[in-house]
Amino acid sequence: MKFVPNKREIDAFLKSAQVQAMLAEAGETIASRAGDGFGSQVNVGADRARATVMAETYEAKIRQAREHVLERAVGDGL
Repeated sequence: MKFVPNKREIDAFLKSAQVQAMLAEAGETIASRAGDGFGSQVNVGADRARATVMAETYEAKIRQAREHVLERAVGDGL
C-alpha cells in the first residue's frame, strides 16, 4: 500500500483557524518572553499560515540588534 497525500486537505489544514490559533499563541509567548516593545501577528499566505514576531518600538529594535532577544526567546522553547 502506498501513501498518497491529499494536497487539498493538507493545504486547508495549514491555513485552518486551529493552526492560526496555535501560531498566534506561540507568537505571543515569544513576544512576551522578548519583553516590552515586541509584538506578533499571524498572516495567511498562499500555502500556509505564518506567525511573525518583531520589534515594534525603536528601543526594542536596538535591544534586538545588540542582544538578539528574539533568538533567545525562541531558544527557551515553547
